[in-house]
Amino acid sequence: MIEELRIKCPSCGVILDIRNSRHEAVKKITCPNCKKQLAVDFREQEEPKPAPLGALYYDQLRIDLHEGVNQISIPDCEHLELNVVLLSDGSSKCMVRPLSAEHPVLLNGQPMEIDDQVVLAMGDELKIGNTTLTYGQSSDPGNDDPTKIVPPPQPKPKKNISRWLIGGSALIAALVCVILLWPKSSKTIIDGNEEKEKMETRIDTPIVMPPYPERTKPGRPRAITGPTQTTQPTEKAVSISDLSDSELEVLASQNDVEAQYILGMRLAKRSGATNVKNGIKLLRSASANGSSKAQDALRKIYLRLEELASDGDETAGSILNELYR
Repeated sequence: MIEELRIKCPSCGVILDIRNSRHEAVKKITCPNCKKQLAVDFREQEEPKPAPLGALYYDQLRIDLHEGVNQISIPDCEHLELNVVLLSDGSSKCMVRPLSAEHPVLLNGQPMEIDDQVVLAMGDELKIGNTTLTYGQSSDPGNDDPTKIVPPPQPKPKKNISRWLIGGSALIAALVCVILLWPKSSKTIIDGNEEKEKMETRIDTPIVMPPYPERTKPGRPRAITGPTQTTQPTEKAVSISDLSDSELEVLASQNDVEAQYILGMRLAKRSGATNVKNGIKLLRSASANGSSKAQDALRKIYLRLEELASDGDETAGSILNELYR
């Protein structure tokens, strides 16, 4: 709890020294100059914890990274440079750069040029010689802990299908017999005190079973024959790519990875620095949630911005400066 604070009255601008003699979390005072009621918060504000830096995985071995240039003590890794940079929002980015043209570095299977410097995304794979490194996650995500023993999958018990088939066949046979042998009775005729019931069985007319319904293609209504023929329209499923920007924003705020990717790509393709930056933010969120499509899209957008900036495009340069800040 803070004992004393110096504040500025938001109404008149006078500087006030307030003491917390009663050790209150929030103390209400009256400005002696303008008589405005003020609430002074004496609670200590916790500093935000910095986000953890990324890591590399060599099979199941985790290699933690630190700020600045990292030296990886694994064969062939001396031919590349890994530089971790802290950003103003507490996050970080890891940039990779090949150091030797004689020892090519493959990023997700694509060779890097000697002057390339690429920001790694979650799941990116680096291959140098016979060494393969994965950024942010193990190549076997389900078994990151090498001491963890994964039990083999248990076989599912086989269902007794034959018993169900026999029971179903017997039920169908019983229903068919009832339909075929059920007699049609006429109305009861009453003559005085004598009641007669006349049973009439039509054995001269062959019994015709109704035909099986014609199979129709999915999505097309089946025609119904009869005196009252009605056709029910089928509802067409709406694809997420057909949603509007506002609808995608709602889904993206709920961490819908596909909505973040689709809306991010829409904004990144539009004109204007604000649209591009907002699109990159959404693609970053989708990439952090595990979208490989968003990772590839981010890498292409960064490369395109760097090409435009090198050609003198001031807008691309300002976007890159803000992203790498």
